[in-house]
Amino acid sequence: MSNGDPTGDAAEGGDYLLTLVCAETGAASVVEAREWAARGWLRLEATRIAGARRSTLGARLLLIRALRSDMGVEDPSIGIMLDLIDRLHMQVAKFESLNAALDAAHGKGPDDVRAYAAELLGRRISGGG
Repeated sequence: MSNGDPTGDAAEGGDYLLTLVCAETGAASVVEAREWAARGWLRLEATRIAGARRSTLGARLLLIRALRSDMGVEDPSIGIMLDLIDRLHMQVAKFESLNAALDAAHGKGPDDVRAYAAELLGRRISGGG
């Protein structure tokens, strides 16, 4: 059972995957990865899910290592940079949804396109004019 500690989920069921990803990437020890999770840089609950989460966790470990070691980014700035990267990824996903809406609505009127795009994006898109 998790106690709200970001390192708790990994300790309960994800230690194997966390250990595997740390060993594969060489980016951090399990102890370091747990420290980074405590700072909010990693989401270790994702280690319970294999596949895409495994590669995402590995990429994030490598990114943090590169920011700290290769680029000399100081720790207080790393959280800010990771947050900006996360926001960028969310915007990319929204643009991909919008692109899908436009492809699906090809040949329909502007109101239909707006309504379909709004449905996919989960928010209201006002008509321009």
